[in-house]
Amino acid sequence: MLFLLASCTQNSVKEHNTDSQTLATYLQTNHEYALTNDIKTVFVLTEKGCMPCNQKVAKLMAENINKPNALFLVLATGKGVDLSMFPQNKQNILYDNLDGVENAFFYETKVLFMKNKQIDSTLVIEAQKLPTQLKQAETWLH
Repeated sequence: MLFLLASCTQNSVKEHNTDSQTLATYLQTNHEYALTNDIKTVFVLTEKGCMPCNQKVAKLMAENINKPNALFLVLATGKGVDLSMFPQNKQNILYDNLDGVENAFFYETKVLFMKNKQIDSTLVIEAQKLPTQLKQAETWLH
């Protein structure tokens, strides 16, 4: 039993390490942006999956746009999510329509909780869990 738990934990750590490297490489390559230890939360907003969920995440992002410890990846065109609430010239908002990005990591709306430039926890947004997930994201933002 202990071996099984250790194995699951080890796989989770490996997955987060791979995702952390994917995120860091994408940010550097596509946006010339390097994560710092100050970034505690990364929002990834897409137009995939539950559209009402994505819109609620967008609203939460807009309400917290001035948080210096948050980074906002807007990976959407504006067809499925209202992007008018996001200013174009903020340093902590990065835009991309994902042309040429083939990594599935970027194809779902999620909130990443960071520790020392590494992903510590991931909340993949799901309709059934949305109220709880939004509360958790708000808690981690503050």
